[in-house]
Amino acid sequence: MEKEITKIWCRILEIDRIEPDENFFDLGGNSITAMMILEDVNNRFNAGLVPTDLYSNDTVRKMTAMVAEKLQEMGKKEN
Repeated sequence: MEKEITKIWCRILEIDRIEPDENFFDLGGNSITAMMILEDVNNRFNAGLVPTDLYSNDTVRKMTAMVAEKLQEMGKKEN
């Protein structure tokens, strides 16, 4: 799951490589790219993320953990 989320971030932020603990905003993220990332992650994992989820989980590692937790709460398996 972390690889998939990293690919989404890289594509949207137009960066070749992102480390799991790099901050979204330090990478040049803004409100537009945040919405794009949330849309793609929700489409891929059906996790039901909302904008505040990215602001409180602003690294790939944190977002991956949050998505996994949300999927577990919803009784879904990782895709």
